[in-house]
Amino acid sequence: VSELPARARLHHRVGAGEILVAEDLTAAPGPAGRAPAGSVVVGLAAPDGDGAEIGLAVRIVADGIVLAHDATIVDRIGTTVFVAVPARDGPAVAAAERTGTASMIFVPS
Repeated sequence: VSELPARARLHHRVGAGEILVAEDLTAAPGPAGRAPAGSVVVGLAAPDGDGAEIGLAVRIVADGIVLAHDATIVDRIGTTVFVAVPARDGPAVAAAERTGTASMIFVPS
């Protein structure tokens, strides 16, 4: 990329010194701009501590049940962590967040 498009944002985590290519950028606004196709983004309360970083793989669970096996942190704003989950899992994850039962499990890489 030789010139940044208007309102460009990173689509995913990029390391310091890494060369940017068009696939690294998005012009879509908000956390959904960093989510892969076929996913939806749900805001969850940030866990205690400082481990919830953009790009990390997580699982979303509630009441001992895995609601989203394949989830990725795509943004963090204040005390909210935005997680991309497969579209089919979005409603269950959002409902669990609403009732306060949703939790993130960090997945080793």
